[in-house]
Amino acid sequence: MAGLIVAAGVMCGATLLTAHRFMCIRKLLGYSAIVDISFTVLMFCMFMGTFSGIVAGAFGGMFMTLTLYVLKYSIGYKRLERRGCKLVWVLHRGAFC
Repeated sequence: MAGLIVAAGVMCGATLLTAHRFMCIRKLLGYSAIVDISFTVLMFCMFMGTFSGIVAGAFGGMFMTLTLYVLKYSIGYKRLERRGCKLVWVLHRGAFC
């Protein structure tokens, strides 16, 4: 069971680290519900077939939800907003920015 929790945490961490390296972590945080649902469904599809796989997918989804929530309200997020005829990324500051 501990191995499943570790695997789920590693998948969550790897996904967020990759987003950070592409300089789009705050943009992903702006649309955290879509990212969270997509990640959870992907985790279920990747580990589907056994009960332990479903448990790993559930833990991965839970870790992603908690991580996105904490990051969104601590470092802030960016969302696309319309300014006149243009769409611009607007930074919404977090508690520690």
